[in-house]
Amino acid sequence: MSDREEDAQDRWNAAMNAAVAAKSGEVFNDVVFNFGVEIINFPEFPQADFEVLLGLIQDHRLHGMNGSWNLIAVFNYEFDRLNTEQEEQLLKVLHRVHASFSDWHTPFYIAEMIGQRYPDGRGLDAFQRMAKTRNQISRAFIPNGLEILARTAKDPLIKNRAMDQILSMRGDVSDQVKKEVDMAIERLVDRGAMGRA
Repeated sequence: MSDREEDAQDRWNAAMNAAVAAKSGEVFNDVVFNFGVEIINFPEFPQADFEVLLGLIQDHRLHGMNGSWNLIAVFNYEFDRLNTEQEEQLLKVLHRVHASFSDWHTPFYIAEMIGQRYPDGRGLDAFQRMAKTRNQISRAFIPNGLEILARTAKDPLIKNRAMDQILSMRGDVSDQVKKEVDMAIERLVDRGAMGRA
């Protein structure tokens, strides 16, 4: 194991242990900030840190913690440093774990992040898979993520597909999901991105 790999393991595992002890993901705020300062001159996200962080995002201890989104935020803040392979790996993990969190804010944050950071076919495909979850709280944030994707996408076909996916969720069994769909549609209409449906 290289020094960088060892440092990454130590940093993030210590942060996870502190968060578990505090029963709060808020502990990650300072660690994420300090990491961002440390890598400010790095052209790419350090692979050793990336691998440790991907593992922690899949850790069940994080899933039951309030404020768990604070750890995921490191990828959002430093997204421009990710290489293409890291982007792909991150998206797969985010789509796989989004419904695992007990803290409602984390799936909300994940949906917004995917909509903003993957405004293309990759994001659309992830949302299509994510919308199949039985977790209605997590599913309810998909329309918001799709709305952001529709506003962020440069390709008109992607925008239209995102809006079609939002409309297709009107038939969801959950009233909460339907309410979020209506709100996403209303915001798109208000911004002139979509006609009345």
